[in-house]
Amino acid sequence: MPAPMEMEQDGFLNVFKPQGITSFDVIRRIKPLLWRKAKIGHAGVVDKPASGVLPVGVGRATKLFDALSSHSKDYYAWIAFGADSPTLDFGSQLVPEAAPDSADTAMSLARRMIDCLDTFKGKIKQTPPSFSNVKVEGKELYKYKLGDEDVSVKPRRINIQKLVLLSFHYFDGEKIAKLSLQGAEISRKPGGYALPKLEFAIPDGYDKPLLLAEAFVECETGTYVRALARDIGAAADAAGVVAALVRTRVGPFLHIESVSLELFAAELEADRDAALSRHLIPMSGVVPPDKRLTVLLEEARNLSKGNFIIVQEHRLPQNYGSLAQEQGGVFAVLEDGRLVAECASYEKQASPGLWVVKPVKVYLT
Repeated sequence: MPAPMEMEQDGFLNVFKPQGITSFDVIRRIKPLLWRKAKIGHAGVVDKPASGVLPVGVGRATKLFDALSSHSKDYYAWIAFGADSPTLDFGSQLVPEAAPDSADTAMSLARRMIDCLDTFKGKIKQTPPSFSNVKVEGKELYKYKLGDEDVSVKPRRINIQKLVLLSFHYFDGEKIAKLSLQGAEISRKPGGYALPKLEFAIPDGYDKPLLLAEAFVECETGTYVRALARDIGAAADAAGVVAALVRTRVGPFLHIESVSLELFAAELEADRDAALSRHLIPMSGVVPPDKRLTVLLEEARNLSKGNFIIVQEHRLPQNYGSLAQEQGGVFAVLEDGRLVAECASYEKQASPGLWVVKPVKVYLT
């Protein structure tokens, strides 16, 4: 008797990547537990020392990574000021630099940081860390660094929507104490949700003073929190590195709704179909509301065949005028939530209020 046919599925998994493994290690752990020849990939890298939300695309959802990259992301971090390291985090040897030698000095440093924060909000330029996956001439920056090669790294345009310093602490070389400072935020929900518990340890043997700051960042794709720590420190006349980092949100995917890699792998091994039923998120779940066009079944059939449809203006997203010039500016979705197609542009017709919608990528066949 032939083996039962495997029913492949499409969608996203909101997996929480633990510290100490790469983002691709998550894929290597999950893929063998899915069906044979399953197509799977992750959207955006979470650095090995960091943890956090890692959206995993399954099947045709891997085609939506570009759409997911348009969403903002949230990070929660502990940043240490007064020390530098090659990797801009606690993952490599710390070197004291402009270390605050007293609690008063640390308070003064913290005030300078609060004063300069506005210069890091909005659209700014940022130079990526030397140890990163950013490619220059087809080669990752960290490979140049490991090979002791010189390479010119150009600043990139990024966008930081929110930057909040939640609290400050002082490490005197032995113990950590909280600083009372006006101007630091006290909200524990800067992104509208509760932050996870984020712990870190001062590296063994390091006994120089540090100013420690809790930070919350909402930003667009391409932002490096390690580089942000470096640059905030430099603006306040001190070095800065990341002590601990967690990505708490990618677009609609929140850490409070994520599943741990360990738990999800165990559920897949026990009952793959039941695990996917619990955790697989429909492809349309990543479509921003302001880019969604609800279509009828007959319209979906036409789009799925590569044909255009005529749509009345009132059905289009409110910002359709700006989206009209974008590639993949709008997504056609059936009322039951199935994603039909990504559409490139609208072209207004001679008849007032009628537009042509053309498919670029078809997801429902």
